[in-house]
Amino acid sequence: MNANGFTIGCGRLLRAHRLRAGLAQEDLARISGVSVRGIRMIENEQRRPRVSTVRTVAQSLRLSEADRLTLMEAAQPDSRPPQKPENHPRRVVPRQLPASPRGFVAREAELGRLDAALKPPTSLLCSVTGLGGMGKTWLAVHWATTRLDRFPDGQLYVNLRGFDPVTEPTPPYVGLRAMVSALGVPVDSVPADVDELAALFRSITADKRLLMVLDNARDAAQVAPMLPGGDGSAAVVTSRSSLCELVTEYGARSLRLGGLTADDSRRLLGEQWDAERIAREPDAVEGLISRCAGLPLALGIVAAHGVLNPDHPLGTIYRNLVDDSANSAEDGDDIVDDIRVVFDTSLRLVGGDASRLFDLLGLASGSGIDVYAAASLAGLPVPAARGALRELENAHLVSRDSPGRYRMHDLTYRFAAARSSAVIDEPETVAALHRLINHYILTGYRAGDAMQQGDAPVTENIGLTPRCVITPMADRAAAFDWVRREIEDFPRYQAIALAHGWYETAWRVADCTRLFIDEDAINAVAEQELWRVAIDAAEHLGPMHLARAQSRFGNLRLKTDPSDSEAVDLMLKAADLAAASGEVAECARTHFMLAHRFQHNGQKAQAIVHAKLALAFLTETEEPVMIARVHNMISWTLGSAGRFHDARRHGELALAIAREYGLSHTEATVLGTLGSNSHKAGRHAQAERLLRRAYTIHSTMAQNPWSAISLENLGDVLADSRHPDQASEAWRRATILFEQTFRIKDAERVRTKLDSL
Repeated sequence: MNANGFTIGCGRLLRAHRLRAGLAQEDLARISGVSVRGIRMIENEQRRPRVSTVRTVAQSLRLSEADRLTLMEAAQPDSRPPQKPENHPRRVVPRQLPASPRGFVAREAELGRLDAALKPPTSLLCSVTGLGGMGKTWLAVHWATTRLDRFPDGQLYVNLRGFDPVTEPTPPYVGLRAMVSALGVPVDSVPADVDELAALFRSITADKRLLMVLDNARDAAQVAPMLPGGDGSAAVVTSRSSLCELVTEYGARSLRLGGLTADDSRRLLGEQWDAERIAREPDAVEGLISRCAGLPLALGIVAAHGVLNPDHPLGTIYRNLVDDSANSAEDGDDIVDDIRVVFDTSLRLVGGDASRLFDLLGLASGSGIDVYAAASLAGLPVPAARGALRELENAHLVSRDSPGRYRMHDLTYRFAAARSSAVIDEPETVAALHRLINHYILTGYRAGDAMQQGDAPVTENIGLTPRCVITPMADRAAAFDWVRREIEDFPRYQAIALAHGWYETAWRVADCTRLFIDEDAINAVAEQELWRVAIDAAEHLGPMHLARAQSRFGNLRLKTDPSDSEAVDLMLKAADLAAASGEVAECARTHFMLAHRFQHNGQKAQAIVHAKLALAFLTETEEPVMIARVHNMISWTLGSAGRFHDARRHGELALAIAREYGLSHTEATVLGTLGSNSHKAGRHAQAERLLRRAYTIHSTMAQNPWSAISLENLGDVLADSRHPDQASEAWRRATILFEQTFRIKDAERVRTKLDSL
């Protein structure tokens, strides 16, 4: 107690609240009606203020109930005579909810889920969680203020300040004290112990129908003591943390809040801006909606800037928002700074590994990342990376879009990208990117192996970068799913590699995709661009790299346009380069690819010419799989031309090689070719026998499209042999297998055959 008879601390508290509000003493005097001299004397603790003065100042500062009580208690003289405590609180019906947010739009589904979650007897506790700025408080307050009739004994509101950038989180004791005081318990009757106070609160609320909004909770431990007693009162808790313990230990329902749709974002802005202004600059409005990415906080700040600056073109606000480096006086930079504070406070929730991983994620693509890629990026063991991602998920800085895979909200990603350039030094950036890109290369090769499931794996021994891990592939379907998800980011990582002068790495980003090209879901045009860049990278490498890049680029061009003569010339140039450099196997592969393209386009004579050229070069190598594949192609092409004797000779050569070397996949493929040729020659019984053997071998392998090919061809034989029921069953099974292995066009072709029966 000081000489003026009141507890030391009132002045310091008032000063702290004023500074947090960003007000000078003169500003506070103007809005409160208290003189500047009076405020100065209170802050300097030169006199004891009147209770009415403290109340007026607290209201002007818009303090929470808990902060207002603390400030008023600090102003009370310690020498005041003790008051006789009341045994029972007086009847009070608190109405503490903030005003419902103006311009609240959408969220109809979420409001319905809150209705269901807080409907007795199922549950009376619900957590609303999500990224900072997602509108959790708005949703909770809007729901509460529109359902007052369900809670006739009143509504309590406590700001728990779990992520306040200035003050510490509200202690449970302070929140409880504010609530019991609001329910009529005199200050002098409030227990000093938090457990006793929590018990008193539960007793008071046991037979009431109250609604509590516990806003901005740090974690479940902060909330647990403040939960009401009985089964009539409900609590809505908002937080950036996932509050898992409230679900597991207290049976809470959980509502995770996502972003607004583009239409709802448009409605929100339409509540603030007049229709004429929006119609005048539709492109700017759409750009702002896209840039805000459905985050209500960002949309609200943008809307406010438009309201406060009615003469500013919306296009100016959009350009400044896009350019984070704009002058600090511009609208956009203010918006970015306001949003940045939200993410900074959320990051305080996570530990060291998670915080570092968040920064590094700004280097990766924003489309998503799996645990193994994240482990490679951060150089962490997989369990540690998984734990860091879960921490970030609990803080709503990432979200899980499938098992083991995470992504960021667009604005969160832009924030992470800005942080990564500011806090990660150049050597760590380079090392992290190198590990990440090598992860995608090595996993790409692994996916190629799993998708082909042939007798010659494509994965090359390029060595693992230290602390780089590969995403495991359980089967062909998993590999296909990985490729469809990740392939769109390959050009970005290839460009990064090229910019750093990692020419071998840039080349391999394309090379690891070379067995994807016959899959329906892979965009051949996009892959062409990978190989075009690979040609640029190969100019800095050896002739083998250049020859392979040219041949693959030409092959993809021919797939897109069979009449592309320049592509044929490029592949012939690549074959000559490979031969001149002693890379005869690469030369043979190029001729084999040309043969395959010509055969696919019905140019049988040219296909046979290039297949025989491939065989001639392969005699200088020890590649039995490739030799068998070429003989098999010649057999198929000759059979299609009606030259069955020569076709059988090449087929039997291929079959002998496959059996000598134990190449079961190749054996089954050759049996399928021999069966199809027998069908063309009219030998249906022999064709059926060969195709059934081919199917039997292929069906012992993991999920693959070759079983479906054998069944389709078997169905063709059975249909021509006048066994329509057996043909239908073979085609039906082939359709299912094609769909399971993502060969959608093949499935549609077989379905047409089924329809024709």
